[in-house]
Amino acid sequence: MLTSAGKVLVDINAPWCPPCVKMKPMLDSLDTAWKDKVKIVRLNKDENQLISKSLQINELPTLLFYENGKLVKRESGYKNAEQLKAMTQVE
Repeated sequence: MLTSAGKVLVDINAPWCPPCVKMKPMLDSLDTAWKDKVKIVRLNKDENQLISKSLQINELPTLLFYENGKLVKRESGYKNAEQLKAMTQVE
Protein backbone atom coordinates (compact mmCIF):
# COMPACT_ATOMS: atom_id res chain seq x y z
CA MET A 1 0.00 0.00 0.00
CA LEU A 2 1.24 3.41 -0.94
CA THR A 3 1.15 5.91 1.91
CA SER A 4 2.20 9.08 0.10
CA ALA A 5 -0.23 12.00 0.13
CA GLY A 6 -1.15 13.61 -3.17
CA LYS A 7 -0.92 12.10 -6.63
CA VAL A 8 1.60 9.38 -7.44
CA LEU A 9 2.06 7.59 -10.77
CA VAL A 10 3.96 4.31 -10.46
CA ASP A 11 5.48 3.02 -13.70
CA ILE A 12 6.44 -0.65 -13.50
CA ASN A 13 8.77 -1.40 -16.37
CA ALA A 14 11.78 -3.39 -17.55
CA PRO A 15 14.80 -2.42 -19.67
CA TRP A 16 14.04 -5.22 -22.17
CA CYS A 17 10.45 -4.02 -22.74
CA PRO A 18 10.21 -1.91 -25.96
CA PRO A 19 7.10 0.10 -24.91
CA CYS A 20 8.76 0.79 -21.52
CA VAL A 21 11.89 2.08 -23.22
CA LYS A 22 9.78 4.20 -25.58
CA MET A 23 7.88 5.75 -22.64
CA LYS A 24 10.96 6.57 -20.53
CA PRO A 25 11.89 9.95 -22.12
CA MET A 26 8.25 11.06 -22.02
CA LEU A 27 7.90 10.08 -18.35
CA ASP A 28 11.17 11.87 -17.54
CA SER A 29 9.80 15.00 -19.23
CA LEU A 30 6.45 14.73 -17.42
CA ASP A 31 8.25 14.20 -14.12
CA THR A 32 9.86 17.62 -14.59
CA ALA A 33 6.69 19.29 -15.90
CA TRP A 34 4.48 17.81 -13.16
CA LYS A 35 7.02 18.36 -10.38
CA ASP A 36 4.48 19.95 -8.00
CA LYS A 37 1.41 18.02 -9.25
CA VAL A 38 2.27 14.32 -9.59
CA LYS A 39 5.17 12.31 -8.26
CA ILE A 40 6.36 9.72 -10.77
CA VAL A 41 7.97 6.57 -9.40
CA ARG A 42 9.64 4.10 -11.74
CA LEU A 43 10.15 0.48 -10.71
CA ASN A 44 12.09 -2.13 -12.65
CA LYS A 45 9.97 -5.30 -12.45
CA ASP A 46 13.06 -7.54 -12.57
CA GLU A 47 14.65 -5.73 -9.62
CA ASN A 48 11.40 -5.56 -7.62
CA GLN A 49 9.93 -9.02 -8.09
CA LEU A 50 8.30 -9.23 -4.65
CA ILE A 51 6.45 -5.93 -5.19
CA SER A 52 5.54 -6.93 -8.73
CA LYS A 53 4.17 -10.25 -7.54
CA SER A 54 2.14 -8.66 -4.73
CA LEU A 55 0.67 -6.18 -7.23
CA GLN A 56 0.00 -8.99 -9.73
CA ILE A 57 1.96 -7.33 -12.52
CA ASN A 58 1.55 -9.50 -15.62
CA GLU A 59 2.00 -6.93 -18.39
CA LEU A 60 4.59 -4.24 -19.02
CA PRO A 61 4.50 -1.40 -18.68
CA THR A 62 1.90 -1.24 -15.95
CA LEU A 63 0.91 2.17 -14.63
CA LEU A 64 -0.65 2.53 -11.20
CA PHE A 65 -2.13 5.89 -10.27
CA TYR A 66 -2.61 6.61 -6.59
CA GLU A 67 -4.32 9.58 -5.01
CA ASN A 68 -3.77 10.11 -1.28
CA GLY A 69 -2.60 6.52 -0.87
CA LYS A 70 -5.52 4.88 -2.70
CA LEU A 71 -5.21 3.14 -6.06
CA VAL A 72 -7.43 5.10 -8.44
CA LYS A 73 -6.47 3.67 -11.84
CA ARG A 74 -4.44 0.78 -13.19
CA GLU A 75 -3.54 0.49 -16.86
CA SER A 76 -1.14 -1.60 -18.89
CA GLY A 77 0.62 -1.03 -22.18
CA TYR A 78 2.10 2.00 -23.88
CA LYS A 79 0.45 5.32 -23.07
CA ASN A 80 1.22 8.65 -24.71
CA ALA A 81 1.41 11.97 -22.85
CA GLU A 82 -2.24 12.82 -23.49
CA GLN A 83 -3.38 9.46 -22.12
CA LEU A 84 -1.22 9.96 -19.02
CA LYS A 85 -2.65 13.45 -18.52
CA ALA A 86 -6.17 12.01 -18.71
CA MET A 87 -5.25 9.20 -16.33
CA THR A 88 -3.79 11.59 -13.73
CA GLN A 89 -6.19 14.47 -14.44
CA VAL A 90 -3.32 16.91 -14.87
CA GLU A 91 -3.51 19.84 -17.26
